[in-house]
Amino acid sequence: MSGAPGAGGVLPRRGPVPRPGLMLALAGGLVALAVTLLSLGQDLAPADWLSAALAPPADRPDMLVFHYAVLPRVTVALIGGAMLGLAGVLLQQALENPLAAPGTLGVDAGAGLVMSIVLLALPDAGRGTLLAGALAGGFASFALVRLMAGGERASPLRLILAGLVVALFCASAAAALRIFNQEYLQAMFLWGAGSLTQDGWGDTLFLLPALALGGVLSALLVRPLGLLALGGQAARAAGLNAGTWRWGACAAAILLSATASAAIGSMGFVALAAPHVARLAGARRLGPRLCGAAAAGGGLLLVVDQVTRQLPGDPPAGALTALIGAPLLLWLALRNRPRALPPRGEAQPRAARPVARIAGVGAAALVVAVGACLVARGPEGWTFGFVPETWPRMALAVLAGGMVAAAGALLQRLLRNPLATPEMTGIGPGVTLGLIAAFLLSPTAGPALKIGCMVAGALAVLAVLMRIGARTRFAPETVLLAGVLLTFLLDGLTSLFLAFGDPRSIELMLWVAGSTWGARPEQALWLGLAALVLLAPLALVTRWLDLLSLGAEAAQATGLRLGLARAVLLLLAAGLSVAATFAIGPYSFVGLIGPQVALRLGLVRAAEHLAGAVCVGALAMGVAQGLGAWVAFPYDLPAGLTAALVCLPYLAFRLRR
Repeated sequence: MSGAPGAGGVLPRRGPVPRPGLMLALAGGLVALAVTLLSLGQDLAPADWLSAALAPPADRPDMLVFHYAVLPRVTVALIGGAMLGLAGVLLQQALENPLAAPGTLGVDAGAGLVMSIVLLALPDAGRGTLLAGALAGGFASFALVRLMAGGERASPLRLILAGLVVALFCASAAAALRIFNQEYLQAMFLWGAGSLTQDGWGDTLFLLPALALGGVLSALLVRPLGLLALGGQAARAAGLNAGTWRWGACAAAILLSATASAAIGSMGFVALAAPHVARLAGARRLGPRLCGAAAAGGGLLLVVDQVTRQLPGDPPAGALTALIGAPLLLWLALRNRPRALPPRGEAQPRAARPVARIAGVGAAALVVAVGACLVARGPEGWTFGFVPETWPRMALAVLAGGMVAAAGALLQRLLRNPLATPEMTGIGPGVTLGLIAAFLLSPTAGPALKIGCMVAGALAVLAVLMRIGARTRFAPETVLLAGVLLTFLLDGLTSLFLAFGDPRSIELMLWVAGSTWGARPEQALWLGLAALVLLAPLALVTRWLDLLSLGAEAAQATGLRLGLARAVLLLLAAGLSVAATFAIGPYSFVGLIGPQVALRLGLVRAAEHLAGAVCVGALAMGVAQGLGAWVAFPYDLPAGLTAALVCLPYLAFRLRR
């Protein structure tokens, strides 16, 4: 496993303890204790705590609530947080990657997907069955991440990107299950947001043996991982097989995190933050760092939970941990300046007749769109003939597919990264956050308010990306990673909104999935006008894109104003993304596949690349819209979600190469 020594734990065995970090950690511990005591004091007078904990009287409802709801919540937070802290240290040490955590490696998302399937098959499944599903999903996701990232050759950044891709795919698949089975999977909304609400001591007794087992495994792994941190020669001299011990440590971490997830939901960012808090406190060697991370994880989760109890509606704690973990991960990424992914493969040869290929793909998109409007599946079977209510939905899908593919082509050429898409750079989730803001501002938000808030959300994300880009000189991988982290941060806020059970959450969930159900002709006409306004200016920026493909220094030498060009291109990409996202949701991933397929067709120059990407995107969304209406009948699988399930495997393939 490659990586910088400082990333995974090649640290001096002895040295002075950093006093500022230790003092800061102690201050944080005191704050955690104070917050917890104040919160418990609001539930029950301190004089009654001992009797309520040991034997609450049956005639004292407040003491019964304290015994069966409040105290178990405290213990579950401490135990679950400690398990996640141990898991985080093991992953970061074994993979030599300070960004490694169950949330960033797809373990949590895989566990959630399999648990959703288990609940559908066995609605009355107990803790043991859910644990088996969580373990199966966690191990399968991690194995897929390792395969995609290149196994032993995986760089730290490639491993994280592979984990985030798997997490997004599992989340998309789980979303499809929830749309069609809302009454059975309501509990999974709370799981995704991470809830510590308790009604007894069952979860405490469930987690305690797992924590004990994890502690024993961690203690056994201290010496082997410490030797591995010294280098391959020291490990071989001690008779250690590096691969066996590394992946064994990862297996122990997955066991800890999946078990915690089965009980308390997705809290993966605790596993990211806790090891760094322990290191900040002065825990340099692996053994003390494991103990420190366990204490920090338990304390962090406890404080977050106690704070959420004081907020209106008692929101789930997991969504708030994402608000802490994502900025921390971004700070670490900027601080460590991960090396860029090297370019893969050879340059694509230019097609001899690019216009003919563009026309062919465009004609295919037209045929699919018209054909889907003439063929329908109903209760009596297949019908052939024009279906009036079909064309607005198909028009929305095709137009939005073309626009989001154009946005993807702009971003990929600007950032010089084939993985850059509106979804992966955070622009799509920013639009989602804007829609949530519109819901909160007005219970009966109209189209004007929704669109205004969605544009504001996209511009806010764009401003953050521009700030990060200016600081890092638009290093492609850093900007991409920042966008992915913003995506997870905004997804945490979305999960928080869904977990509250707001009546508009179903509307939000269907929109996020990219449903075109209920589309009206005027909506299709307005989107067509937006496509015309936003796609026409692309003809004016193709020269900029061709110059930027030569590199920043070469482009600047020709007189191109890099700052202005990048700002204009990002604004165009944001505008296209907002318009498309309004129609098909934020997670179609056509913004990835459209530009890549266009390059495979030999459309390499900027003008032909953009035109080809538009046609491929329109074709992909047309096919997705038709399949969604036909395959899942009598249900209607949202076009955006259908496209995501098709495109994400391609993203995995590209990352593998």
